[in-house]
Amino acid sequence: MGRKKEKKENYLDYVFMKNPAYAWKEKEDGLVCLIIEWKGFYHWLAQKVFHRPKQSEIAMDVLGSFVWKQLDGKRDMHEDRLAPANKQIVLGHGTCGGIDTEFKFNPALVDRQKVADLRKRWGIKESDFVIGYSGRLVRDKGIISLVRAFDMLEDADDCKLLLVGMFEVRDALPEDVKERIENDPRIIYTGFVNGGMEYYYSLMNLYVLPSYREGFPTGVLESQAMELPVLTTRVTGCCDAICDGRSGLFITHDPEDIVEKIDEIRLKHRIDGRFGREWVKEYFDCRKVWCEIEKLYK
Repeated sequence: MGRKKEKKENYLDYVFMKNPAYAWKEKEDGLVCLIIEWKGFYHWLAQKVFHRPKQSEIAMDVLGSFVWKQLDGKRDMHEDRLAPANKQIVLGHGTCGGIDTEFKFNPALVDRQKVADLRKRWGIKESDFVIGYSGRLVRDKGIISLVRAFDMLEDADDCKLLLVGMFEVRDALPEDVKERIENDPRIIYTGFVNGGMEYYYSLMNLYVLPSYREGFPTGVLESQAMELPVLTTRVTGCCDAICDGRSGLFITHDPEDIVEKIDEIRLKHRIDGRFGREWVKEYFDCRKVWCEIEKLYK
């Protein structure tokens, strides 16, 4: 007997609610600010020894603030009239444009000499275990949690944290986190990179995106296409961008949870990145997404 085809979930049908773990406040300009408290033994120790703050604030933009204030745990997106059902179209598995898994994000085509040159430039040894991230270095992307998790890794002399991206004024990181990124010799901060991301993925052993919100995280797809295991949060967009337990693992924003999942990859080798590449090729290759777009106009 054939398997019954499962109905694909539509997350717009979900009834969303505010995360009760996060306190929040509305500023005078109407924008929402989330307040994240850092609890647990390691946070207490960091607060006592390194004078880390007990809480951090994450500022939302106009759209994020509007949506946050609409979440009441009672209405779905249709009832809120934020996304009328007759105007919704999902292309393939949800990505906007797909990625080029054949000619760009393909580990078989990477020039190994260029990778070696990048290793030399950034002081990365072949034996190093490189935890990578790409994107804006802001609170909203979970960079605070990522840096704190990196600090908590044990027996990690051979670990490097590679941050490919640049700081921004809006939603800026706390000064202590920014200084740590700039001054810790085990943390590599590249600044803005214009192209050639496939070579930076080739330096990594693991890709981590502990984001608080996403549209659809292209970096997660690109890194999987480069055969990297991925850790990301179960937020909108990210929740559809990995195959949990096969191409990656879901994490929370708790640094202790991030450390545990990093070690499952680093020490237990739980995820085989080759599966992730095949999965992304099957569902998110740009040519397949283009075919879906073409169907709309036929």
